[in-house]
Amino acid sequence: MREEAKALRHGRLLRAHYFDTSLFGEPCWDMLLALAETDALPVTSIVHASVTPPTTALRYIQLLDQAELIIGVEHPTDKRSRLISLSPHGASSMAAFLERAA
Repeated sequence: MREEAKALRHGRLLRAHYFDTSLFGEPCWDMLLALAETDALPVTSIVHASVTPPTTALRYIQLLDQAELIIGVEHPTDKRSRLISLSPHGASSMAAFLERAA
């Protein structure tokens, strides 16, 4: 799943070199792809992956949480930060999609 997600995300980032990014805004999808590449990411990395302003990204994180696609846990070394990962439902949905898309 990680390699497929990485390839899709790379394609989306590459596209930004040739087209105006405002034409293809999919912040939630970009966040899910970033999470599918790894076990967990700090909130700041998820915000960066969304390619949106931080306040907008935080609203999308809330939407993904409400849809039970992600979960947040306390950072093990930085109590001021949280780590976000795909929930079991989010991971199985991403794996199924990426398998079919490959």
